Amino acid sequence: MATIIKRQAQSLQYLEQVRQHLSRLPSIDPNTRTLLVCGYPNVGKSSFLNKITRADVEVQPYAFTTKSLYVGHTDYKYLRWQVVDTPGILDHSLGKDFLDKIDQIQGDFRL
Repeated sequence: MATIIKRQAQSLQYLEQVRQHLSRLPSIDPNTRTLLVCGYPNVGKSSFLNKITRADVEVQPYAFTTKSLYVGHTDYKYLRWQVVDTPGILDHSLGKDFLDKIDQIQGDFRL
């Protein structure tokens, strides 16, 4: 038995790294009411999330502190909500680049 484990050590180490990475991803329930907070950089999205949920998102006095999705949960009028904080979106016209960025955020949200 020990010989088999020794032969598979490299694969097991890789699986452990994958497990650790997946455990850091936000858990978004597609069946729960969701509030998606998105907007310009440095306008208080993360501060808002920290105030209305028990999430602990880093807040700094400069733009682009939030680099990934953060999820918090709150109850409002006896209903459970998940609140998703997104990285800042730059000021663009509703051109293809802007819409691609929105699609990317929505794709991240669907994870």
